[in-house]
Amino acid sequence: MSKRLAVVGTATLGVTAAIVLGTAGVASAHVSATATSTAANSYTTATFSVPHGCDGSPTTKIEFQVPESVIEVTPTVNPNWTITKATAPYTSPPASADDESAEDAGERVTSVTYTAKTPLPADERDTFALSFSLPDGKPGDLVEFPALQTCEKGSVEWNQEQKAGEAEPEHPAPSITLTAAGATDDDGDP
Repeated sequence: MSKRLAVVGTATLGVTAAIVLGTAGVASAHVSATATSTAANSYTTATFSVPHGCDGSPTTKIEFQVPESVIEVTPTVNPNWTITKATAPYTSPPASADDESAEDAGERVTSVTYTAKTPLPADERDTFALSFSLPDGKPGDLVEFPALQTCEKGSVEWNQEQKAGEAEPEHPAPSITLTAAGATDDDGDP
């Protein structure tokens, strides 16, 4: 009797492990982001992971769209990839209120593209790091970096918005969830 329970328990444990490992594989199949800091208004380095190619095809390029709420971004060099940045004139409500012209307002990075020197095999992963200041916001707000993964054959747009309380979309945009802003010197007693 106890031998039979041990066999059934072992089989149940094996099935449970297979389900958990299978789910972990699916969850890690997305282009994802992790950050050194998630506090609103803090400086962070976000590391984006590209875990696979497009339906078995090697990755040749990955382009990250920079949200308007992120003013400056600095890409980290990856020796296997070349980096290009697209920019656009930056104008903010405070700039126009001060009667600054568009030329005086400067430019902001709108996207960062990493192009492979040699295509990344579909069964290998790589990471890409961007440094920037997180925007102001409430805890739980998402800062999304839609990405376009281009492969030798095909492409995948990682651009679907993730909504709280809803199932994860098929191709979610890599994102960082803001936490409460850290205390500053101005928050202390006079």
